[in-house]
Amino acid sequence: MSQENIEKLDRIVAHLKQKRDEQVSLRDTAVLAATMVEALHGYHRSLNSNIERELRDIVGYIARLRQEIGALRPNELHRVHIPAAGNELAAIVQTTEVATNNIMERAEAVMSVELMDLSA
Repeated sequence: MSQENIEKLDRIVAHLKQKRDEQVSLRDTAVLAATMVEALHGYHRSLNSNIERELRDIVGYIARLRQEIGALRPNELHRVHIPAAGNELAAIVQTTEVATNNIMERAEAVMSVELMDLSA
């Protein structure tokens, strides 16, 4: 509400307070109503622009969240990355088994060699 409208309303209220015991004229009532309509019109216009700005901000925020969530690609994790990690782990386990078997075979071979074989 503009300062000018507030001052108008204050003058009207003061005038009506002076006439408290008298009957208020139709003209005074009409002036009060017109001033109130003018003041409220400006208030509603500013309120509407504030609400519109806030709604635009909310829409922008939601759009950014959707982009961020879309960038996460949770389905890709299930379909691509987890199976790939499983395959890599299986390959590691298989390679570890082969290496363990080779080490055990060589250790057995070393342990089976008799000391006399070394001196000959």
